[in-house]
Amino acid sequence: MKDAGLIKKDGNDNITKVKNDDDDEELVDANDEKPVRALEREFRDIVQLLNPEVLGVRIWRFIIEQISIKQRPSLWKALTILAEELPTNMVTLMMEEDADLIARGRPKYVNAIGQSVVKGSQFPVATALYISKYMEELSNLDLAKSERWKEISHDFEDIAIFLINEIDSDHLLALFLEIPTDIEQKTVVEIAVTLKRSHFLNDARMTNIMKHVW
Repeated sequence: MKDAGLIKKDGNDNITKVKNDDDDEELVDANDEKPVRALEREFRDIVQLLNPEVLGVRIWRFIIEQISIKQRPSLWKALTILAEELPTNMVTLMMEEDADLIARGRPKYVNAIGQSVVKGSQFPVATALYISKYMEELSNLDLAKSERWKEISHDFEDIAIFLINEIDSDHLLALFLEIPTDIEQKTVVEIAVTLKRSHFLNDARMTNIMKHVW
């Protein structure tokens, strides 16, 4: 199975994406005037200068409209940046609304958007579980790439497992799992059960915590 690019922490405790083999291709469109890296810096600066909570939906809608006309890599990159800067609930709502179009994108582009949503979230474990379910649902919309979407879904559960294992203390982890998140005010455990994230729930650490607490 290909690695969809798991989120890990670097030396500065920042969550980062591990590069895939199929990510070696530079995301540059022959019709774009500038390399994507330059566009990325400029776009991120613009988004941070504006009030993303006010203009975020308009910017997202504009980019989605452009993608529906032509799927340029730079447009997917712009969505990836925006997904990290906007409030998690806003992004997930728009991703749900645009699922049909997003399912037509290349999985590595959509995976990158999911990575950004998790990275920008205040509750990354809960968000990773949500994105895992979202990717699973894309597998029903895009039967041609169904297995790839399922692989990415599984990888986001792995991300959630990686993040909880960053908490060394079982006591602190048990408390963390009971904190309401920004996803319908549900706890991580409630989200995992509701979304049927069995891989996460069957993780040895989770099983041990739940056996002693619940």
